[in-house]
Amino acid sequence: MGLEGKGIHSFFFIKPKKSTDIDELADKLISIDGVEEVNVTQGDIGYMVKAKFDDNTYESMKKQIAEIAGKKYGVCVSALEFKKVE
Repeated sequence: MGLEGKGIHSFFFIKPKKSTDIDELADKLISIDGVEEVNVTQGDIGYMVKAKFDDNTYESMKKQIAEIAGKKYGVCVSALEFKKVE
């Protein structure tokens, strides 16, 4: 039995710039081809992004999210890297 129709969920962490608009960031993330759902949760030191997608690998999705986040909103990092980013 495959994963067809179930989608893949993954979490990405964004260390935001001070001027980040969380709604604008969510709109940009949902515009990524293949992303079905994005939940951006604001924390004390950053944002956690839960993305559900089909037909994309984890690395491809991470790259696309990092490209969007890095341009204006902040730095996309893994959970292990999160606390190391200034």
